[in-house]
Amino acid sequence: MEATYTRNKQELLTQANKRIEVLRWLVRMAKDRRLLTNAQYEHSAERLTECGKMVGGWLKQQTRPLIPERDRSPVAARGE
Repeated sequence: MEATYTRNKQELLTQANKRIEVLRWLVRMAKDRRLLTNAQYEHSAERLTECGKMVGGWLKQQTRPLIPERDRSPVAARGE
């Protein structure tokens, strides 16, 4: 939510990505210690993967250069 109101979204998204990695590790540790059932682990892993994909997509969006609207047309992509 903080990234919505700041100009430096890339730093916040990178932090979020790191926190997701920590959560993945903690969930694996909980499974290894048999604190989670296989079903609970599977559900958690799937949700964390989904979150990671979203954050990764947003991070990728922040790092690529902006393309002006006129350059996005199919004709411009073919070089015509």
